[in-house]
Amino acid sequence: TAGLSYKDHLTLGPGTLLRADFALGDLKVLQTQIIAKPNAEWRRAQLETAVRFRRRNEEYFDGVGAEPRIRSRFEQDALWADAVEHIRLGRYVKLDAGSELGFRHFADGEAYDGNPPISDAYCVRAFGLCVLPRRVDERQVPGFTRGSQYLRVGSELRFDSSGGRIEPWSGVQLTAGGDYSHGYGGDRSSYVRVHGAATVYVSLWRGTHVLALSGRGGLVEPANDVAVPFTELFALGGVLMMPGFRDGSMRDQSFMIVTAEYR
Repeated sequence: TAGLSYKDHLTLGPGTLLRADFALGDLKVLQTQIIAKPNAEWRRAQLETAVRFRRRNEEYFDGVGAEPRIRSRFEQDALWADAVEHIRLGRYVKLDAGSELGFRHFADGEAYDGNPPISDAYCVRAFGLCVLPRRVDERQVPGFTRGSQYLRVGSELRFDSSGGRIEPWSGVQLTAGGDYSHGYGGDRSSYVRVHGAATVYVSLWRGTHVLALSGRGGLVEPANDVAVPFTELFALGGVLMMPGFRDGSMRDQSFMIVTAEYR
């Protein structure tokens, strides 16, 4: 891949932010975003707006829920725009409230790293055979055929006594939030998601040895009789959520992680 990034704190006024990123592998691997914060960073309330587009033809999917898992690849075009108001309520407390408008289109992926296209792994089967070739089974991959189009509103409350350091060595971080999403167009899905996290940082020796104890969890529940699209379920894996596992390795309507980390 090759890309270009631009970032400054002056175009929209002193202390503001304007950022643009563009990365391209080929016509099927593309990612770009534009982020703007028109309010100065020292203000009590800050508005953040963003428009993002992501195209990948080797997204990873290995099922929803428990074992057994079948590895596969799918293609996704995702375009979404959001606006979030960051409000500083006190020295340690912040509130985020905002909305998001999203569009996701799915298609068969390309075989990659030994994983077949999703239509081969999750085709509509009868007696163990694919009876509808190149057709993905919606019971196993909900929302694949229609795609996902949604309007989402939500908020998140955060408490942080660690001083906002990039790698805290003491203090507590608490987070609780939730959102409601409703589909539009051909997407009739409607669902609520809630999540929470707590982390305690213990300095063992002048901040050079740190023990971090954390727990996080979440739950998503449909508000009607339409299944939640598979990309809107909680997904674990990748750098931030369960390192050592592929990004999106585990998907389900609920999750819980408890970790102890020594630095």
